[in-house]
Amino acid sequence: ATLFELISSLKAKGSKIAFDPNYRARLWSSQEDAKYWTDKAYAEADLAFPGADDHLMLFGHTNADEIFSYLADKQIEEIVMKNGAVGVHILRQQEQCIVPVERVEQVVDTTAAGDAFNGGYMAARLAGRKPVESASYGAKVAATVITYPGAIISGDAFTNHIPSL
Repeated sequence: ATLFELISSLKAKGSKIAFDPNYRARLWSSQEDAKYWTDKAYAEADLAFPGADDHLMLFGHTNADEIFSYLADKQIEEIVMKNGAVGVHILRQQEQCIVPVERVEQVVDTTAAGDAFNGGYMAARLAGRKPVESASYGAKVAATVITYPGAIISGDAFTNHIPSL
């Protein structure tokens, strides 16, 4: 409840809210509790990063259309759905597209793939890039991160593989 008071205060001051449900069943007392708080967070989000796997486990949604339909009444400005090797589905202002992800020859550790994508996407959007270009950039960031062990990699890895914004 305290978190949502803070979010409301920040939104009232003009902040934009991004949300990635990143559902992990073991971290919740029940699936119903997780659904309740996830829905509450979606209702506050301006930008949402639902994952296909998370939505399947939490809500039983099996495809992008089901996820977008579920989120339709939440008034989220931009929805960027991560769907593994299938690609990234973007819904913004009633327009939908799919952006292919980077192919990676040797995956070492996927621990931070989603967070890396989100960070790359938001960095590109804040740099003035359009959603499709931002998704491609986020995919490059994630593709770089998963070729290294652990969730945190050196900045040199990005310098060598990803063009600057």
